[in-house]
Amino acid sequence: MDETKVIEHIVRAVNEAGSIRAVARDWGVSPSYLCDLLAGRRAPGPAILGPLGLRRVVTVTYEPVTHAARKAGK
Repeated sequence: MDETKVIEHIVRAVNEAGSIRAVARDWGVSPSYLCDLLAGRRAPGPAILGPLGLRRVVTVTYEPVTHAARKAGK
């Protein structure tokens, strides 16, 4: 699941609860944090992911660089 889907879950929770303040109160976060999430200014952290039954998983990938980029130190 990507961050867009997480935001969709938050929007659904806000719609079901009737307000951002109600969700914030239920989840123990500030309304401004939820507003920042919905506006794309912050990423969801454990305080948001927990009530949604989610956790963050980070995947690292590696890709080859060109010879010119290697010489430039990139």
